[in-house]
Order: sequence, then C-alpha cells, then structure tokens
Amino acid sequence: MPDVNFTNKNKFRIDKSNYMRTIFTTIFIMFFCLTAGAGSGEARLHVIIDTDAAADDLRAICMLIGNPRIETLAITTSEGALTPAGAAVKTTELLHHFNIKDIPVGVGRPLCITPPAWRQQSEQIPWGDGTANTAETTQPASGLIIQTLEEHNSGVTFLCFGTLTNLNDVLTAKPGLKQRIERIIWYNSSYSPLKGANYDADTISANKILAGGMQIDIVSGGGRQEIAINEQYIGTIASLNNRYAEKIAQTHSSGVLKPVTESSHMKMWDDLAVVYLFAPELFVSENINAATTINSITANTSTQIKETAIRILTLNK
Repeated sequence: MPDVNFTNKNKFRIDKSNYMRTIFTTIFIMFFCLTAGAGSGEARLHVIIDTDAAADDLRAICMLIGNPRIETLAITTSEGALTPAGAAVKTTELLHHFNIKDIPVGVGRPLCITPPAWRQQSEQIPWGDGTANTAETTQPASGLIIQTLEEHNSGVTFLCFGTLTNLNDVLTAKPGLKQRIERIIWYNSSYSPLKGANYDADTISANKILAGGMQIDIVSGGGRQEIAINEQYIGTIASLNNRYAEKIAQTHSSGVLKPVTESSHMKMWDDLAVVYLFAPELFVSENINAATTINSITANTSTQIKETAIRILTLNK
C-alpha cells in the first residue's frame, strides 16, 4: 500500500512514485474486474446511476454498463445538461443501442431552472439511433429508486453525475431507505466553496443530503488540474476492441463534440467518479466530516487517471 502522511487531522496526501502507483492501480483493477469472470456466483457491485445526460455522463455510463464487476440496477435522470425527460430519452437510446433490456430508466422531477449554456450541445449528441420507444421504458425516478432499494437490503452505491434531487426526494418520502445505500459518489467541481453545476442547480437537495449523515464521497476535477479530453485520448479509446469504447470514440470525433475534443476544451468530469470507484488511491482525500470526503486530482496523478479510465474501458464486455 502507498505510504500515507497526515498533513493535519482532516487531510492526507499519498506519497509514492508514479510507477508504483500505476502498478498498484493496475493490479487493483484487474482483481476488481476480472474476478467477475470466475463464475456466475461472484458478487458484483450494485449501483444506481443518476445522470443529466451531458457528454461526460455518456463516457461515464459507457464505462459502467459493460463492466463485468458492476451491476447497474437502475438509471435515473435529473435536471442539468438536459431536462429529466430529455435525459431519459438519451439514456434509453443508449441502452437500446447496446441491446440492454434489463436496466430500467426513471425520469426525475423537473426543476424549471435556466438551461445551462451547454444544453443545445448536449441535445445534439447522438446517444442512439432515435428508434428507442422511451414512453414504454421509463417511469418516475423516485418510484424506481424506492423499488430498487427495497429489493436490495444493503450495499447499493448511488453514483450521481448530476443534482441530488432524486435521492433527496426518495429519502424525504422514505428516510429509512438511507440504510440500504452503502455510499454516495457524487461528482461536483468544488466543495470549498461549495459550488458547481451539479450543486447550483438544486442547492436545497444537495444541502439536505450533505447534512444527512450518509457516507458521501465527493469527487472533484475542478481547478487548475483538470484533465483534458483531447484527440490523443479519444484516439486511444478508438483503438480498444469493444462497443462501449467505440461509442465514446464515435460521438467525440464527429458532430458537435469534434471541435471541443480537438481544442481540448472538454475535460474529465463525471467520468472521474467512475475512476474513483475503481481506483480511489489516485485521488487526494480530505475528510470534511465523519461521513463526507472530498476527493481531488493532482498533477502527479493526472496521467494515471487517464490510463486507469482506459483500463476500465478495456475490460468491458
């Protein structure tokens, strides 16, 4: 294990060479993922995904739904890059594209906020071919989350790539269900100060969840250490031999995403939460309180994080 030096009672940093960190991460991911192939009885990590269907959500979801060590129990949509209804259409089209029929989709509560500047771009990203029948495959998000949690006694990880609206709605209606959520992994660009698109769109829900005493790992890619999604990175993904990598490569090398990829304007955001799920040792963690951590990237781990994202995609089936 890497050496851990505590800089104060709430904060630590990991000191180890990049080489050793890469070796450790590779072994961890191989163990985490490949053991799922040992037999159908192997336990898998149960996750619920909440998305607002931006480009980084597309990358993150493709990293998860084909992974043999992950069982995606449900995908719900929230207000953000798209409306919840619009995000549900994109999500359903993606599942239809991959012929995945066993992941239900739930539509979240609209917030009627001012659309973000990237909504028009997000609307034009082709998640599928437009033939999916979303009317028959979606249901209210809160009801779907309640049903999913009631069917699983414990151990569910809630991966949130948007606002915390749906989770707050569920726990307001049925607070006892918090015992069935092992932890929340939430991408938000900043904690101190607490701001960012995923927080700002619904501060009330976020503040209630953060004050609720649940285990919350906030993943942050903000600041000067942001990792660019560029042509080289997409080219590496394009060379992988699986359909999930192909989907990412196709959407980012054509249409509305091509110029932002060529200019390196787009960064790793929600996809960082997936890397954190598999390799938390690549992030510097700070304890905010007994239940909440903020997990940030550094210049020393940026290369390893990109390499890890590629490895995760490589293992998809």
